[in-house]
Amino acid sequence: MKKEATAVAFCEHCLKEIDEGVLCAECAADNAQRGESSAIVSHSESGAPQFRPQFMAPPAPPVTEEKRFEVPLTVTQLPPALRPLSAWGFLGYGILFAIQPIGFVLALVLALGGTSRVCLKNYARGVLLMWLLATVLSLAFLALLWFAAPHLLRAVFS
Repeated sequence: MKKEATAVAFCEHCLKEIDEGVLCAECAADNAQRGESSAIVSHSESGAPQFRPQFMAPPAPPVTEEKRFEVPLTVTQLPPALRPLSAWGFLGYGILFAIQPIGFVLALVLALGGTSRVCLKNYARGVLLMWLLATVLSLAFLALLWFAAPHLLRAVFS
C-alpha cells in the first residue's frame, strides 16, 4: 500500500509550517496592517516549492460563441459591414456629399439603406441631419430679415 503524500505548506515570511491553503495568523495580520497580500508556499511530492498567490485572479475562461464580441478584434478581422471608414474614405465621401444635387441624392440613398456598411450609413445620416439643420437655420434667418428689413430700411434712410 502506498501512502498518500500530503503537501506541506510553509508561511512565506516566517517559514512556519501551516495547513495547506491557510495563511500564517501572525504574518497575515502584519500584512493586513501594511496593506500587502500574502502568498502561500507549498511543496509538491518532489519537494519543489510551488508559489501560489493568495489573491490571484482566476484564469480567463475560453472564448465561447456568446462571448466572441468581448474579444478585441483588429480591423481586418471585423466583418465588412462593421469596418470603419478610413480617413481617405471620409474625405472622398465628404467631397461627393458636397456636390449639391448628386451629393444630396447619394446621401439620401446611403442613409436609407443603400449600403450594408454601418459607418457609411451613419455618416450619410449625419450629413443629411447637417443639411436639415442648415436649411432650418437659413429659413429662420431669412424670415427674420423679411420681417425686420422694412424697419431697418426706415431706420437707415430716415
